[in-house]
Parts: sequence; C-alpha cells; structure tokens
Amino acid sequence: MNSRQLASKPRSFLKTTMCVGLAAAFLTETPAWAQSLEEVMVTATRRAQSIQEIPSAITSFDSHALSSMKMDDIGDITGRLPNLSSIQPYGEGGSPFFVLRGVTTTDFTLTQSSPIALYVDDAVRALPTLEIGHMYDIERIEVLRGPQGSLYGKNATGGAINIITKKPGFEQEGYISLGYGNYSRKEAQVAFQTGIIDDVLAARIAVNYVEDDGLIENQLPGGDDELGTDMLAGRLALLYTPSDNFEALLRIYSHDNKTQPYSAYSEVTDPGLTGGLTRQGLGFHESSSQRQDSFWNNTNTGANLTLTWDLGDDYTLVSVTSYDKASLDYAADDDGLEYALDESNLYAKNIKQTVQELRLVSELDGPLNWIVGAQYTSDELDNSTIIWTLDDEALGFVDTLSAVLGTPPTGGRGFHFGNFYHQERDSWAVYLKGDYELTTTITLRAGYRYSDDDVEVSDYDGYFGETTAEGERVLSFPVFLDASQSENFTNSSVELGLDWQASDTTLFYLSFSQGYRSGAINGQAFGDAEAEITAAEPEEVDSYEFGMKSEFFDNRLILNAALFHYDYENQQFVIAEDGGFLFPLRNAPESTVNGFEMDLQYLATDDITLTAGLGLLDAEYEELEILEESAKGNQLIGAPDTTANIGIDWRLMNTGLGDLGLNVNAAYQSEVFFEPFEDDALSQGSYWVANARLSLESDSFSAGIWANNLFDEEYFVYGLDLSSTYGALYFQRGAPQTYGVDFTYRF
Repeated sequence: MNSRQLASKPRSFLKTTMCVGLAAAFLTETPAWAQSLEEVMVTATRRAQSIQEIPSAITSFDSHALSSMKMDDIGDITGRLPNLSSIQPYGEGGSPFFVLRGVTTTDFTLTQSSPIALYVDDAVRALPTLEIGHMYDIERIEVLRGPQGSLYGKNATGGAINIITKKPGFEQEGYISLGYGNYSRKEAQVAFQTGIIDDVLAARIAVNYVEDDGLIENQLPGGDDELGTDMLAGRLALLYTPSDNFEALLRIYSHDNKTQPYSAYSEVTDPGLTGGLTRQGLGFHESSSQRQDSFWNNTNTGANLTLTWDLGDDYTLVSVTSYDKASLDYAADDDGLEYALDESNLYAKNIKQTVQELRLVSELDGPLNWIVGAQYTSDELDNSTIIWTLDDEALGFVDTLSAVLGTPPTGGRGFHFGNFYHQERDSWAVYLKGDYELTTTITLRAGYRYSDDDVEVSDYDGYFGETTAEGERVLSFPVFLDASQSENFTNSSVELGLDWQASDTTLFYLSFSQGYRSGAINGQAFGDAEAEITAAEPEEVDSYEFGMKSEFFDNRLILNAALFHYDYENQQFVIAEDGGFLFPLRNAPESTVNGFEMDLQYLATDDITLTAGLGLLDAEYEELEILEESAKGNQLIGAPDTTANIGIDWRLMNTGLGDLGLNVNAAYQSEVFFEPFEDDALSQGSYWVANARLSLESDSFSAGIWANNLFDEEYFVYGLDLSSTYGALYFQRGAPQTYGVDFTYRF
C-alpha cells in the first residue's frame, strides 16, 4: 500500500462526520417554504431556455456559485456534478483532461484536442494552450453531458463545456476584489463597465492577477518550489446596439502565465536506475528537484466578435468569429529527484486559431422550430519535445549513445531525444437541428451534422543526442528529417429524440445521439518516421439515453436523472512503450459504457439550499490488445465507477452589516486506473475532497474565509509507468489544503 491509499483516522472521522451531517440535513423536517428555487436560463442549445425545459443532462454554475465554492480554475468544476472527473498530466493549473461519463484521453501532446469540447463565449478552444486563463469575471459555466454531435460537432464525444464571460451593460458598475492565502497566494480582480453612448455603446473591462509561491515545496537547498502561479489576464468587451434588431459584441483578451512547472511524484521501483535515490524523507507535497532553470511561459491573446440580427419576430441570424494567438514554452524536472534523471523541454509556438460560425435560429409560433448553421475552424502551430535522460554524472551513464551507435567514446553522459514539426488542421461542418411538437405534450427532435477535417504535419524531424563531457546539451544526431503526413476524416452524426411533458413540472425524454472526435497524427515520434508518424482513427460514440427532469413542491425540489448506454469506438490514448522511449497514439477498438446519474436541489428553508449528485458507471474495454496483453473487461482509463457530490448553501443570519452565509461541499470519487491495465500500482484509490467558505454578503461588499481540500486529502490526478526506463512510476498530485481570505467591494 502506498501513501495515496493511506488516510489518518482523525481526518477520515471528520470527513465521514461532515458527510453524514450533510446527508442528515436532507432528511430533517423543515418549516414551511416561502420561496422557490430560481429558474436557470442557459444557451447550451444555441437559444435561451430554462435548463428544466431542455431534454438533456445540463448543469450550470452562475457567478454566485463560482464565488461561493471558490472555483478559480476550469479544473475546479471537477467533482461538482455526477460522472465528471479529470486526469491532469500537467498537474494543477495546467489544462485538465476531463473524464465525462467515461470519455477522456491520455494524449498529453500539445497539438491534440480533448474529446470534451471547451467553448469560451461560443467559440471552441481546439488546443490545450488555449484553454487556460479565462476563469474571471464569469457570467456562468454550462456543462453538457453526453455526445453533442449535431450542434457542437467534432471533439465533443463526451460532452461540451461553455464558459460565458460577463457582457457589458449600460449602467455604470464594477467591483474590486482582493484575496490572500497560504503559499503566499495573492489575488486581485477588478472589473468596471459603463455606457459610452446611451443605449448604443457600452464597455466592460476586467483584469485578474494571481501569484503564489508554489504548491510543491522543494526540499533541495536553493531549489525553487513548484506549481507556483504568476498570472496576469485582462479582457475588454464592447457592446454596440445601434437598433432594436442588431447587436455587436466584441471581446478582446490577453493573458500571461508564468506558472512554475510541475515535478512528478516518483514512486521508485528500481533504485539501481535512480542512482539509489528514493523519496525517503519527503512529504507527499514535497520534492527534491535539482533543476534550476525550470519555467512555464504561456501567453494568449485573441478577439471574439458576436453579431446578432433579429430578422423580424421569427428568425435570428448569429455570426461568431474568433481569432487566437498563443505560445507555450516550458522546462521541467519531470522526476522531482535530485539527480537529472528525467527532464523535458517542450514548446508550442506560433499558435494560431480561427473560428467562424454562422447560424439561423427560428422562433416560430407553429409546431416546428429549427437551427441551421455552418462552422469553419483552422489552427496551426510549431511543436517541439526534448527529453533529457539519465543526464547526471552521478548516475554513471557515460557514452550511452556512443555505445548504442558503435561510435568512438566522447566522454558524454546520458542521452536525449527530441522532435520538431509543424501541424495544420482545417475543418468545416454544416448542421441542422429541429423540434416538432406532435401534440401539446410530445415533441420529436432530430439533428444532423456533416464534418470534414484535414490534418497535416510537415517538417517533422527526429533527433537523438548526448550531453557533452563539458555538460553542454546539444542535439547531435538526426534520425529522420523533413517527414510529413496528411489525413482527411469525414463524419456524419445524427440525433433523434422524443420528449414527453408529462405535467407542468415533469419532463421525460428518450434520445439517440452520436459523437465524433476527429482523427489525429501522432506527435510523439522520435526514432522511426515510418513506424511512429501514424494516424489514429476518429472516435465515435453512439449514445442511448432515457432521462427525467422534474420539480416538486412549487419548485422547491428539483430532481433530474438519466440512464445511458454508450457504444464507444476507437478511443484515442497514449501509453508508454519500449521502456518509455515511445509514446504511440493508439485506438481502443471497442468499449461500452453503462451509466446512471442523478442531480438534486432542495430548498429546505428560506435560508438553506441543499444539493446532491450521484453518478454510477460501468465502463469497460470490449476489445483491446496492447503490449501483448488483453485489456478486455478492464475499466476505461480514468473512469471511476462511482462519483458523488453533496453540498449546503446556508444563510446563517442577517448581521445588520449583511448576510452571514456558509457553503460546504464535498466530492467523492472511486478508484481509477491511469492505464488500460487494472494495476493497483498505477491507480488512485477512492477518496473524498471537501471545501468550505464562510462569507458576509451585502449589496455593496462581500468578505469570505475559505478552505479547499479541507482535510488535506492526498491523491493523484495522473500516472505514467516509466519504471523500465527511469526506475519509477510517475504521478501528478492533486492540490493540497489551501485556505485564505477575500474581500470584494462593489460600486
């Protein structure tokens, strides 16, 4: 049993007591209600609708929920709803790989897209480097569970996440927010909006700054702590409404992120390869990292223009145009030990992304309404990966490459391998979705999308090299040069559904929907162009779902539930081979997912709102032969059998200065495996994470005391088997206990 599977009895007792207490609150008799839960409006279906009227599993977090639950990063939504978890190859603060109803990926290459589509203000973020830094001045976040083939298209096999930033208004207002926490965390956020021309032109500006010392404490003298944050981001939004039937909304943003990169938790399996080093004497959130030049520089800039025309009372035409530029350059000590066992330098530069979508939405009085649209996306970047291996005199690996190549000894130590290439992707799609009211209570839904995707890599070079006797790191031996590969993928996705409005407060739905993730070209080729520069087949999901949305007691209790079955083909994933020198992009031919989920909101009194969620999954490989072993019947990578969340939002009293409130929430995740083999050594056991915030709220200010990971649970969010190369299993750690205070003044 390793450290991640251990928990102290006092901490376990406190967690259990808190969760039992929250559960008991659901069963307590309460006084007569005086109000109902607020109606939640979303635009997930490309039109404004009440979330309870949409025949699909959707969850929304508004700005109040984000602040009361201290969700500052997109990864913080993990565990807040059923069947949503994440794996995080780049550690806390990096772009998370969401696991939604068992659908995910482990391909950490910076040129690939996740199967959970992330949108910001209606424009997709197609690359990991474009997903970070948007979580400030947010109106709401919408999470759509299940394949979204018709409206969202490619790379939404598991679902989609929408981040909607705040829109300018003509009334002058703003806020200043300051915060301080452990790890010397300093936060500052400012937003201000005003009308420039009455009812015609308005502007809103928001700035966000976060800095801390790092969540992983480096115990090597003189070494920097890791997973530190140094981020500055800003957004300017302009709203132009020259007439009643036209609106233009322009958002321009920029962010600069200099987070101190991760180092792995290296669980040593062979001290002979690590020079005798182990983690002995190090705490869970400590490292002994010797690399002094670690850095993480990520810059993003972009613009988003949304144009909306009301074409009479019956039709609306919407155009969404976005353009983004970005770069990421980082150097990390991957092993977290005091010898240069494994270090990496990665960059993704000259990143450019363009999105153009045009759609026509009907608002007819008759039984038929529809949406028809077209979308074009394009992205390109230069990518490089260099891995420095056994590059330390203390390890004794001298003239390693010379021995392999049969060349004269050079006195050099260790070796390194790397690649460079340029990637371009172009995609276009057309789609149609319609709803037809067969009767006043029964609606037929249908959707279709056709997608055409081109992906090309060029100038693909692979190198091996050796560090010189003087310690100079140079790429010295080209293995292949100027390789290239191009692929075209097409897909047709359909959606069919039947909805029954059984009463004013109960909706049943039955649906079939398809999801599609574009094929991809392997970005981890180093030694053999023909064997390694290969293409993975597109992913496809056929989903069958039966769901219910219901309200009880004059909308004081909301209960939503769904049963679903997936036929999942060609899941794309990466696993280390050949001792960890190869990371080919693979497909799992066939998998099945059976699941259930339930969401509950309960307004117990005027002052107490309770929430709960439960997700159950049976996600298995039906066909997968890998590394001369069958994974048939094994649990899908990163997919827990059980997830649960429970929370209370409690207005304790009115103090005269404002309302004193308490938000407590907890999330549970059962065991997950980080590779297709059900190997307990490369897994994370079940665990709870709890968070709390005590706040004082008035119309003009709010002040809070918060703590995340309240009981300092120790858990992993990613694992990789590199035992045959480096003598260790690598893990990324979840965030430790963090806490602090914040104050916001509104004007």
